[in-house]
Amino acid sequence: MNNQLTVIDFEGSVHSGVVEFGCVVLEGGEIVETATEFCRAEQPISARERATHHIDTADVVTKAPFRSHWSFFAERRKHGLFVAHSANVEDALLRKAWPTGPITRHPIDASPTVTWGPWIDTLYLYKSCYPQLPSYALSDLISTFQLESALIECAQNVCPRHRQTFHCALFDALAAALLLQRLSGSLPELLYASSSNKKQRENFLQKKLL
Repeated sequence: MNNQLTVIDFEGSVHSGVVEFGCVVLEGGEIVETATEFCRAEQPISARERATHHIDTADVVTKAPFRSHWSFFAERRKHGLFVAHSANVEDALLRKAWPTGPITRHPIDASPTVTWGPWIDTLYLYKSCYPQLPSYALSDLISTFQLESALIECAQNVCPRHRQTFHCALFDALAAALLLQRLSGSLPELLYASSSNKKQRENFLQKKLL
């Protein structure tokens, strides 16, 4: 992986908006930068959401709204593709805030585009490479491939002390980054294997990334 990639995780929902984001920048396959911020909720955070990410409306009431971070995400997209685990979630929340992204070039045919994609999706990458796994949940993949120690070490270095577990944005972004790091492949291969189209993924099984 010789391109700069930004691994993204959002905590929140279409209802409350993004209330926390975490980003991990990979360059040459190595982590070179991280960022995380809390964001003001657009609507009160429901009890169900709180039970998942442990962020209350009052915790973020003084924070800047997610939409104020346009320049950060636009700049990151100009530097390369976005990565996420189940990328349709992050893509939907980005498009809710900003329906179009900055003008960039498609990585395959160099045509101009203003979409936030195409995305590299670690969920579908692992479905492509390991079609028989019982679970593709982020935490289960980290356990299956024995990445817990590496994740904890990374998290202790860069995550806020109270946000060093799953369903914390930067922690989850680190987890997805570690999953991506253990795979090898060209950018077109990674994009192809990231497709949510089952037929395309099945065709890719003859070119496993490992």
